Amino acid sequence: MKAIRHLGITITDREKSLHFYRDLLGLKIVIDTHESGEYLDNMSALQKVEVNIIKMEADDGNLIELLCYKSHPRRPDPAREICSVGPTHVAFTVANLDEIYEKLIRAGVIFNAPPQLAPGGRFKVTFCKDPDGTLIELVERLEEEKIPENLFSVRDKIILITGAGGGLGSKIAAALAERGAVVYAFDISFPQTEEKAINNLFQLRCDVTNDSLFKNICAGIFGKHGCIDALINCAGVAITKEDKNCKLYSREQWDKTLNVNLSAPFACSQAVFEHMARNRRGSIVNITSLGAERGFPHNPAYGASKGGLKILTKCLARDWGKLGIRVNNVVPGYMGAGMTEKTYNNEEIRRIRSANTMLGRWGSPKDLIGPVVFLISDASSYITGADVPVDGGWLANGFPDLEGIE
Repeated sequence: MKAIRHLGITITDREKSLHFYRDLLGLKIVIDTHESGEYLDNMSALQKVEVNIIKMEADDGNLIELLCYKSHPRRPDPAREICSVGPTHVAFTVANLDEIYEKLIRAGVIFNAPPQLAPGGRFKVTFCKDPDGTLIELVERLEEEKIPENLFSVRDKIILITGAGGGLGSKIAAALAERGAVVYAFDISFPQTEEKAINNLFQLRCDVTNDSLFKNICAGIFGKHGCIDALINCAGVAITKEDKNCKLYSREQWDKTLNVNLSAPFACSQAVFEHMARNRRGSIVNITSLGAERGFPHNPAYGASKGGLKILTKCLARDWGKLGIRVNNVVPGYMGAGMTEKTYNNEEIRRIRSANTMLGRWGSPKDLIGPVVFLISDASSYITGADVPVDGGWLANGFPDLEGIE
């Protein structure tokens, strides 16, 4: 509690005023004394008065005086007069106006309105009256938020990533570990079931379609660290029919694709949910595809699964946002690694696809690191349910370049 001014306030009931200023507003009594003397009334005559003077100190050392007159030939009206001079109300700054407001409301203090932002947004203010009707202004100075230096840091975050045995997943896992995160990398291709630690990168063999196995592993990680900060659903398969005849696309291929690309991210997200919800924070990043945004040739299951994952992200973001859990999509374009490495090595296909991007090139796994770090870090704390394309402008590109064509 800080007094903005040093003032004297005329009061009539000592005990009620002490309860208000000392017990509710938190001011400390410095001096409590009685004095008597002569009072010059209207510059015409000396009159004898007796007064109880209570000096009170705010947190910053500023003082106010409560003046309780025991005898006075012309007793002041405290609702209209504050020591006969000065402003018509007293203002105090407080550290947490909302808490003070609730405390005073419970004590029966009447306010003109709840705390509100003052013009300019630098202060929050409200007004009430003390037991004698003197107007009291309570002010909270709102500090400008400083941007932390480690806004984009993932250091010491506990991060789980599926599909980390090769391609994009392995590059993302390694990059996060290099930046100080504790990374648990899952893949069915890893040779053993127990943890294999490479510095702060742990490799665990796991079939992500085995819901109970993944859930048990998550429980163990939470038990060890007390938190799970992020999950990256990167595991995926693409089964393309070589004969280009979608009618021959088997149900077995359909089911496998949707199990890995859609059902597994759903189950993995559910597995980390309770741990993130307990700490009321967490970030889930789903790796979708251009196939979630455009018709994907010769592979209906892949497009359906990635399109479903895109919408699943938004549904989970909607349901879990109130618990501090954010869910977002990263939408890679053609990266020249993992599933698209074979077509990247075909010069003609590489040329055609490069021409469809605004940047005129394919991406590389390192192009994904920044967006993923961003979505895991505190820098994206107000972002959820979003799609972040990392495609060189593929999706935003409109008409083909017809320059030189007559």
